[in-house]
Amino acid sequence: MGTHLLSNRSPLRVATRRSDLALAQSAQTVALIQERCGLIAELVPMSSTGDDHPERALDAFDRKGIFLDSLRDALLSGTVDMAIHSCKDVPTDPTPGLAITAIPPRADSRDVLVSMAGFDLDSLPRRARVGTSSARRSAQLLAERPDLIIEPIRGNVPTRIGRIHRDLDAVVLAGAGLARLQTGRPGAPHVLNDIAYQAVPIDVNHMVPAPAQGILAIEHRDDDHELIAALAPLNDPQSARAAHIERSILADLGGGCSIPLGVHADFDDDGTATVRIFLGRGEGHSPIRLTEQLDADTDAVVFARDVVATLKQKGA
Repeated sequence: MGTHLLSNRSPLRVATRRSDLALAQSAQTVALIQERCGLIAELVPMSSTGDDHPERALDAFDRKGIFLDSLRDALLSGTVDMAIHSCKDVPTDPTPGLAITAIPPRADSRDVLVSMAGFDLDSLPRRARVGTSSARRSAQLLAERPDLIIEPIRGNVPTRIGRIHRDLDAVVLAGAGLARLQTGRPGAPHVLNDIAYQAVPIDVNHMVPAPAQGILAIEHRDDDHELIAALAPLNDPQSARAAHIERSILADLGGGCSIPLGVHADFDDDGTATVRIFLGRGEGHSPIRLTEQLDADTDAVVFARDVVATLKQKGA
């Protein structure tokens, strides 16, 4: 399982952000690395630029990768051996000296509507106040319910959920992150840090997730061939292909979390992908929705180029 290749580097040092969610999902991934690859690893928590400025809206930053910059610096300097990222936070532009070759199985990719009453999109009261700082979520919420009042919201998951007990009717979160935070915690399944809530998944036909939502990525130095070989049993080919398809479309549109873009790939048994795309176009313009089929042999980059050409024909 590759342990002998890295015995002189055990335990491996794994960079992770300091947030409760990052620590939870990284700890779960480290356990999976030990189970599938036979590697012992320890977490090295650190802050990123995005973490250090929680008061700023995401689109106020003038560069990409604000949630992984310090982790990448540690990788390039050799301070750590690998880093665990939420794949949707990883810029689509390659970073010289670094690579991602291991992607664990995808968790539930759907967004969830979190409230005290268990609202879904239809049952939210008229002019309900819904918290999200995501341009993608805002565009899709308003496409479904133009009466809603969207409130910007930042902070960790418990902080966001806490708002439903104060001034918001609901918040929208990634279901995978919420589930990872709940894993292994004692007490009721719908209580987080003593904050009660109800979470209702939103079907991907009504809210297309962010590209690579629910997927984690393990990044390392691109010349660390021993580690690359040792991590191979962790890689899930279908999840890796989904990330490649979804992120290729994001890349062709210019990348960045400020684009109101949702992309999601589902797979049939024969490997054919059904790819749903949502692109918001701003006030006064209807969003663009596409559903395309991609067979198992078609290159994702070529497919993405064709999809983006179609989006531009439709006014993107």
